[in-house]
Amino acid sequence: MNYNSRWLIKLVVLLSLSLLTQVLGLSYIASILLNMFLFASALLVGTVGGVLIGGLTPVIAISIGLLPSGLLPLLPFVIGGNIALVVIYNYLGQKGKLLAMGIASFIRFTILSSGVRYLSNLPKEISNMMQVSQLATALAGGLLSLLLIVLIVKIDNDYLRLIPNQQT
Repeated sequence: MNYNSRWLIKLVVLLSLSLLTQVLGLSYIASILLNMFLFASALLVGTVGGVLIGGLTPVIAISIGLLPSGLLPLLPFVIGGNIALVVIYNYLGQKGKLLAMGIASFIRFTILSSGVRYLSNLPKEISNMMQVSQLATALAGGLLSLLLIVLIVKIDNDYLRLIPNQQT
């Protein structure tokens, strides 16, 4: 299997898992898992793949009814926050994963909370969900992503050892 095929498979799996977490609705668990997949996608499929996942996930989730329509006015902020998280994490990741994770999480939180302040007529449940808890769920998701990456790399390397003439 060539590099492009492996990249595309990882992208589709991460996008699917990200959408599947939306079934949980506006819960803290869903938000942590979604952030975990955003951070993991940044590392596993790079900035372009992570940006695709971060941009497509909220659009698809609202389009097929996995997220409430009350979130629609915040959609540009959610997309922007997701994309900023991936780009900043990948850009600063060379300086240290934890530092990059903290800064990326804070920027995502800032973008989302700015959207809530800008759009003052949001339903109370959505407004509350897009505030301080977003910073905590992004940080928790980032830490979980480090464990997920270790697991995925191990599985990937074990798979490659099973295929003749493949190098890890």
